[in-house]
Amino acid sequence: MGKTPIERSDDSTNTLSVVKTGTMRFEHMLSDYEYEHPKKGQFLEGEIVHIEEEEILLDVGSKCDAVVSRNDINNLDEELLADLERGDRLPVCVVHPPGVEGDLMVSISKGFELEDWERAERCLTCGETLDLEAVDLNRGGLVVAFGRLYGFVPNSHIPAIQNARNYQQVEARKVEKIGSRLSLKVIEVDRDQNRLILSAEAAQREVRLRRLEELKPGNVLKGKVVHIVSYGVS
Repeated sequence: MGKTPIERSDDSTNTLSVVKTGTMRFEHMLSDYEYEHPKKGQFLEGEIVHIEEEEILLDVGSKCDAVVSRNDINNLDEELLADLERGDRLPVCVVHPPGVEGDLMVSISKGFELEDWERAERCLTCGETLDLEAVDLNRGGLVVAFGRLYGFVPNSHIPAIQNARNYQQVEARKVEKIGSRLSLKVIEVDRDQNRLILSAEAAQREVRLRRLEELKPGNVLKGKVVHIVSYGVS
Protein backbone atom coordinates (compact mmCIF):
# COMPACT_ATOMS: atom_id res chain seq x y z
CA MET A 1 0.00 0.00 0.00
CA GLY A 2 1.10 3.58 -0.71
CA LYS A 3 1.78 6.15 1.93
CA THR A 4 -1.10 8.26 3.17
CA PRO A 5 -1.23 11.98 2.23
CA ILE A 6 -0.33 12.88 5.80
CA GLU A 7 2.81 10.70 5.63
CA ARG A 8 3.79 12.28 2.28
CA SER A 9 3.32 15.72 3.77
CA ASP A 10 5.58 14.89 6.75
CA ASP A 11 8.34 13.62 4.43
CA SER A 12 8.07 16.76 2.32
CA THR A 13 8.31 18.98 5.39
CA ASN A 14 11.32 17.10 6.74
CA THR A 15 13.05 17.29 3.37
CA LEU A 16 12.38 21.01 3.11
CA SER A 17 13.74 21.51 6.63
CA VAL A 18 16.93 19.64 5.74
CA VAL A 19 17.35 21.71 2.56
CA LYS A 20 16.84 24.98 4.46
CA THR A 21 19.29 23.94 7.17
CA GLY A 22 21.87 22.93 4.60
CA THR A 23 21.39 26.21 2.72
CA MET A 24 21.81 28.23 5.92
CA ARG A 25 24.97 26.34 6.80
CA PHE A 26 26.36 26.89 3.30
CA GLU A 27 25.59 30.61 3.41
CA HIS A 28 27.27 30.86 6.82
CA MET A 29 30.35 29.04 5.53
CA LEU A 30 30.42 31.26 2.45
CA SER A 31 30.16 34.36 4.64
CA ASP A 32 33.11 33.17 6.73
CA TYR A 33 35.10 32.45 3.57
CA GLU A 34 34.43 35.88 2.04
CA TYR A 35 35.13 37.76 5.28
CA GLU A 36 38.67 39.07 5.42
CA HIS A 37 40.03 39.00 8.96
CA PRO A 38 41.94 42.10 10.12
CA LYS A 39 45.71 41.73 9.99
CA LYS A 40 48.34 42.98 12.40
CA GLY A 41 49.45 46.50 11.48
CA GLN A 42 46.32 47.17 9.43
CA PHE A 43 44.65 50.56 9.87
CA LEU A 44 40.87 50.59 10.33
CA GLU A 45 38.22 53.16 11.15
CA GLY A 46 36.10 52.37 14.19
CA GLU A 47 33.09 53.79 16.00
CA ILE A 48 33.19 53.89 19.79
CA VAL A 49 30.39 51.76 21.25
CA HIS A 50 31.51 51.61 24.89
CA ILE A 51 33.94 53.53 27.10
CA GLU A 52 35.15 52.64 30.55
CA GLU A 53 38.30 53.20 32.57
CA GLU A 54 39.92 49.86 31.75
CA GLU A 55 39.02 49.49 28.07
CA ILE A 56 37.28 51.01 25.07
CA LEU A 57 35.20 48.98 22.61
CA LEU A 58 34.82 49.96 18.95
CA ASP A 59 32.81 48.71 16.01
CA VAL A 60 35.28 48.32 13.14
CA GLY A 61 33.01 46.33 10.84
CA SER A 62 34.42 43.04 12.11
CA LYS A 63 32.48 40.04 13.44
CA CYS A 64 33.39 41.18 16.95
CA ASP A 65 34.03 44.50 18.65
CA ALA A 66 37.62 45.74 18.75
CA VAL A 67 39.17 46.24 22.18
CA VAL A 68 41.51 49.06 23.22
CA SER A 69 43.60 48.01 26.21
CA ARG A 70 44.28 50.03 29.33
CA ASN A 71 47.94 50.37 28.35
CA ASP A 72 47.02 52.02 25.07
CA ILE A 73 44.50 54.28 26.80
CA ASN A 74 47.33 55.44 29.08
CA ASN A 75 49.31 56.46 25.98
CA LEU A 76 46.61 58.88 24.87
CA ASP A 77 46.78 62.59 25.56
CA GLU A 78 44.58 63.36 28.58
CA GLU A 79 42.73 66.14 26.76
CA LEU A 80 42.01 63.87 23.81
CA LEU A 81 40.87 61.06 26.08
CA ALA A 82 38.49 63.38 27.95
CA ASP A 83 36.86 64.41 24.65
CA LEU A 84 36.15 60.85 23.46
CA GLU A 85 32.46 59.93 23.41
CA ARG A 86 30.31 57.04 22.31
CA GLY A 87 29.63 57.34 18.59
CA ASP A 88 32.95 59.04 17.78
CA ARG A 89 34.73 57.64 14.73
CA LEU A 90 38.51 57.46 14.75
CA PRO A 91 41.40 55.56 13.17
CA VAL A 92 42.84 52.51 14.92
CA CYS A 93 45.67 50.09 14.21
CA VAL A 94 45.35 46.31 14.66
CA VAL A 95 47.89 45.10 17.23
CA HIS A 96 46.48 41.59 17.76
CA PRO A 97 44.17 39.90 15.21
CA PRO A 98 41.22 37.90 16.58
CA GLY A 99 42.03 34.26 17.34
CA VAL A 100 39.96 31.26 18.34
CA GLU A 101 39.61 32.62 21.86
CA GLY A 102 41.45 35.96 21.72
CA ASP A 103 39.92 39.40 21.19
CA LEU A 104 40.59 41.76 18.32
CA MET A 105 42.99 44.22 19.97
CA VAL A 106 43.53 47.65 18.42
CA SER A 107 45.47 50.78 19.30
CA ILE A 108 44.04 54.28 19.11
CA SER A 109 47.45 55.88 19.69
CA LYS A 110 48.96 53.98 16.74
CA GLY A 111 45.84 54.70 14.72
CA PHE A 112 46.50 58.42 14.95
CA GLU A 113 49.98 57.74 13.57
CA LEU A 114 48.28 57.09 10.22
CA GLU A 115 47.91 60.85 9.73
CA ASP A 116 51.66 61.28 10.20
CA TRP A 117 52.49 58.44 7.80
CA GLU A 118 50.27 60.04 5.19
CA ARG A 119 51.92 63.40 5.78
CA ALA A 120 55.37 61.80 5.44
CA GLU A 121 54.35 60.26 2.12
CA ARG A 122 53.14 63.66 0.87
CA CYS A 123 56.45 65.24 1.93
CA LEU A 124 58.35 62.53 0.07
CA THR A 125 56.29 63.13 -3.08
CA CYS A 126 56.45 66.92 -3.10
CA GLY A 127 59.96 67.30 -1.66
CA GLU A 128 58.89 69.60 1.18
CA THR A 129 61.64 70.76 3.54
CA LEU A 130 60.80 70.15 7.21
CA ASP A 131 62.00 71.76 10.43
CA LEU A 132 62.23 68.96 13.01
CA GLU A 133 63.77 68.56 16.47
CA ALA A 134 66.56 66.07 17.10
CA VAL A 135 65.52 64.13 20.20
CA ASP A 136 68.00 61.27 20.42
CA LEU A 137 70.98 59.64 18.77
CA ASN A 138 72.51 56.24 18.20
CA ARG A 139 75.64 54.91 16.56
CA GLY A 140 74.07 55.19 13.10
CA GLY A 141 72.67 58.72 13.25
CA LEU A 142 70.10 61.06 14.80
CA VAL A 143 66.48 60.45 15.82
CA VAL A 144 63.98 63.25 15.13
CA ALA A 145 60.36 63.79 16.17
CA PHE A 146 57.86 63.75 13.31
CA GLY A 147 54.45 64.25 14.87
CA ARG A 148 53.67 60.99 16.68
CA LEU A 149 56.41 59.17 14.75
CA TYR A 150 60.17 59.07 15.06
CA GLY A 151 62.29 59.56 11.98
CA PHE A 152 65.92 58.63 11.47
CA VAL A 153 68.71 60.71 9.93
CA PRO A 154 71.70 58.47 9.01
CA ASN A 155 75.24 59.69 9.69
CA SER A 156 75.87 59.87 5.94
CA HIS A 157 73.07 62.46 5.65
CA ILE A 158 74.33 64.79 8.41
CA PRO A 159 76.67 67.39 6.85
CA ALA A 160 77.86 68.66 10.24
CA ILE A 161 79.78 65.42 10.91
CA GLN A 162 81.21 64.74 7.46
CA ASN A 163 84.53 66.45 8.22
CA ALA A 164 84.94 64.97 11.69
CA ARG A 165 88.42 63.54 12.29
CA ASN A 166 87.41 60.53 14.38
CA TYR A 167 84.52 58.65 15.96
CA GLN A 168 84.64 60.67 19.17
CA GLN A 169 84.28 63.90 17.24
CA VAL A 170 81.39 62.47 15.25
CA GLU A 171 79.53 61.54 18.42
CA ALA A 172 80.31 64.87 20.08
CA ARG A 173 78.85 66.78 17.14
CA LYS A 174 75.73 64.64 17.19
CA VAL A 175 75.30 65.27 20.90
CA GLU A 176 75.41 69.01 20.16
CA LYS A 177 72.45 68.57 17.80
CA ILE A 178 70.14 67.08 20.45
CA GLY A 179 67.40 69.57 21.26
CA SER A 180 68.10 71.69 18.18
CA ARG A 181 65.98 71.86 15.04
CA LEU A 182 67.21 70.55 11.70
CA SER A 183 66.18 71.29 8.13
CA LEU A 184 65.34 67.90 6.64
CA LYS A 185 63.83 66.20 3.63
CA VAL A 186 62.03 62.85 3.67
CA ILE A 187 63.88 60.33 1.49
CA GLU A 188 62.19 57.04 2.43
CA VAL A 189 58.80 56.02 3.85
CA ASP A 190 57.92 52.39 4.59
CA ARG A 191 54.94 51.87 6.91
CA ASP A 192 55.25 48.08 6.91
CA GLN A 193 58.85 48.25 8.13
CA ASN A 194 58.16 51.29 10.33
CA ARG A 195 60.90 53.19 8.45
CA LEU A 196 60.93 56.96 8.11
CA ILE A 197 64.31 58.18 6.81
CA LEU A 198 65.25 61.84 6.44
CA SER A 199 68.24 63.75 5.13
CA ALA A 200 69.80 67.02 6.27
CA GLU A 201 72.22 66.79 3.36
CA ALA A 202 69.36 66.80 0.81
CA ALA A 203 67.82 69.87 2.47
CA GLN A 204 71.18 71.67 2.52
CA ARG A 205 71.79 70.81 -1.13
CA GLU A 206 68.49 72.42 -2.09
CA VAL A 207 69.37 75.60 -0.19
CA ARG A 208 72.72 75.80 -1.99
CA LEU A 209 71.11 75.33 -5.40
CA ARG A 210 68.56 78.03 -4.61
CA ARG A 211 71.32 80.44 -3.58
CA LEU A 212 73.30 79.70 -6.73
CA GLU A 213 70.26 80.50 -8.83
CA GLU A 214 69.93 83.85 -7.04
CA LEU A 215 73.59 84.87 -7.56
CA LYS A 216 74.37 87.60 -10.04
CA PRO A 217 77.74 88.82 -11.41
CA GLY A 218 79.31 91.35 -9.04
CA ASN A 219 77.64 90.05 -5.87
CA VAL A 220 79.89 90.21 -2.79
CA LEU A 221 79.32 87.42 -0.29
CA LYS A 222 80.69 86.51 3.14
CA GLY A 223 81.61 82.93 3.97
CA LYS A 224 82.79 80.89 6.92
CA VAL A 225 85.79 78.58 6.64
CA VAL A 226 84.80 75.12 7.81
CA HIS A 227 87.61 72.97 6.41
CA ILE A 228 91.28 73.54 5.50
CA VAL A 229 93.31 71.17 3.33
CA SER A 230 96.66 71.38 1.51
CA TYR A 231 95.03 72.43 -1.76
CA GLY A 232 92.63 75.04 -0.41
CA VAL A 233 89.76 75.81 1.95
CA SER A 234 86.01 75.19 1.98
